[in-house]
Amino acid sequence: CSSDLTYVQEMIVLRYYSDGTLDPSFNAGGTYISEFGVMGSRASSVAIQSNGKIVVGGNSLNDNAPNFAVIRLKDDG
Repeated sequence: CSSDLTYVQEMIVLRYYSDGTLDPSFNAGGTYISEFGVMGSRASSVAIQSNGKIVVGGNSLNDNAPNFAVIRLKDDG
């Protein structure tokens, strides 16, 4: 059994209708999942641009040093 394990942190973006149900037109099911770094990485901010694009920011750990991380999604995921 190998003790060299790498854990990947995933960031999930969900889009809902105003009634609380997932919007199935967003990335074919209402969810978008992205690898965002290793354990301890996290998304901490989200903004919707005037053109509908979604910007998510946070930090990603590399070699135990925090780095700024950002992804930008189209309005359809």
